[in-house]
Amino acid sequence: ELPGALDVLARPETAVDLDLVVRRPTTGAAPVAAPGDGAGPGGSTDVQLRAWHRRRAGRVTAVATAGAQVEIGWFDDRSWAAELARVAAVTSALAPTPPARDLTLPHELMLGVGVARRTDAPRLTEELLRRHLPHMRVPEGADAREQVQLLHSGVVGRLRAVVSGQGDDGRRKVGWVSWLLFSDGWRTLRPHVDSGVSQVGVHHVEPSALGREVARLVAGVTS
Repeated sequence: ELPGALDVLARPETAVDLDLVVRRPTTGAAPVAAPGDGAGPGGSTDVQLRAWHRRRAGRVTAVATAGAQVEIGWFDDRSWAAELARVAAVTSALAPTPPARDLTLPHELMLGVGVARRTDAPRLTEELLRRHLPHMRVPEGADAREQVQLLHSGVVGRLRAVVSGQGDDGRRKVGWVSWLLFSDGWRTLRPHVDSGVSQVGVHHVEPSALGREVARLVAGVTS
């Protein structure tokens, strides 16, 4: 079966590229910022997994790397959702306080506060909060200002899946899924426009939801 699996890998109809980073403690748990590459703050380090899934005619070939380890597998696409859930079935021993499980905030506020934290610009953070907090939606009883901070300080991992395929018009199309990992599980990021304001919905999801989100994008890029 290996030659057939390699042929799917070389000539796919649909491609999914997955990039997973999870922050793990090295000397003990400590407050963490949004994950990046390399060593993290406070005795933490980032562990990265990359996977390439290629699908054609009902068959999927998957190649994954984590450090020096390489895994190749092939399976019927009816098992694809379970394989995607396996990629997302991760946790971290770090346990910073997570944000609420359902938030909606302006896209500019989410990105801008992240930049302000990385560049140590508290005045920028305050200006962004002043300008955008009225457009933020949080659960009843939650403090919006605190939720913005927890959204950044509580992150212990991230996952991005980029989906590409050829549509009916012959053009190559691309879509993507972005998730953030917190101590109580994953949040999916769903951009949308509400009353002319670019917003991001941040919603709790289980690993099994990755298969559904990828399937939705596969249908979109191949139509």
